[in-house]
Amino acid sequence: MGFLALAVALVAGVWHFSPWFRTWSLGKVDQARGAAIHYDLLDQVEARNIRQVMTADPSRNRVIQWQSDYPVKEPVLEYRKAGESSLTAASVTEEKFTDGGKDAWIYTARLEQLEPGQAYEYRIRAGKKATEWMPLKAFAGNTFKALIFPDSQSADYSVWKATAQPAWQRNPDASFFVNMGDLVDNGEDNSQWNAWFGVVEPMAEKIPVAPLMGNHETYDLNWKVRMPEGYLHRFALPDNGREKYRNQFYSFTVGSISGQWDYIEPVLFGYAAGAVIASYVENFCTATDKIAAHFHEWMTAAGGLYLRRHAPYVATLFTTHATVTSK
Repeated sequence: MGFLALAVALVAGVWHFSPWFRTWSLGKVDQARGAAIHYDLLDQVEARNIRQVMTADPSRNRVIQWQSDYPVKEPVLEYRKAGESSLTAASVTEEKFTDGGKDAWIYTARLEQLEPGQAYEYRIRAGKKATEWMPLKAFAGNTFKALIFPDSQSADYSVWKATAQPAWQRNPDASFFVNMGDLVDNGEDNSQWNAWFGVVEPMAEKIPVAPLMGNHETYDLNWKVRMPEGYLHRFALPDNGREKYRNQFYSFTVGSISGQWDYIEPVLFGYAAGAVIASYVENFCTATDKIAAHFHEWMTAAGGLYLRRHAPYVATLFTTHATVTSK
């Protein structure tokens, strides 16, 4: 009895003080549930991490993805107008994806020719089993509300849960949500991805997510940088016109033409900072002084460009923690 109490206390202690252990343990529970569904021990569909993904024209089309730990025979996605009984079946593609020594089957359905502003319902079917109906709303017009979240990566996604879900509950009329990378702490760790999806799935199955990739998505299990395979396979983004960077971003549109004040203000600040530095060097430094100017983050970068052109005798250094340029 004493040994049992000690073992329970040890597990409880590790659970409380090790967020990584909590994430890993919950992942194992999900795997056991997936196996139980696969072998018909539970009367449910093998479909988890269900998400709508933002498309180029969300008023007309939508991408829906989900995955399972085992291959599913003849998966089907059915959808209908809300309140109607006539069904449409969308074609589903299957991809076996192996990462971090774990297999996953990722399913993708593309819904086309939606009617702008129309409310729909969809469900995932496999044989005689089907999920509950889930809502889907085609966008209409140019007015919308969006939820925008910063980095969610963590060893313990309880903080992410306490952030994302209350925001969604307070804004049930949001049309979509953005999660700016880093989504997960380690891009090759499947338990991290399942923990992230476990938080957003109640939201992502109802409104589309527009994900942004961060540097943590590029880490392998040894914390070495690689291609962000886990991210690239889990989100089917629209064509961005650049095959080399397919699925890595939606588009880069921040610039002097389309960036507006979000672009203009940092450029003005950086330019002014460069001018002040050049003036200071000219008036207070000698020809033998060694001067260096350090610019951090893209908001100051125009200052470095100013000095390169107008005061090239000032050495410049640019550093950044930009996980993605668009961030």
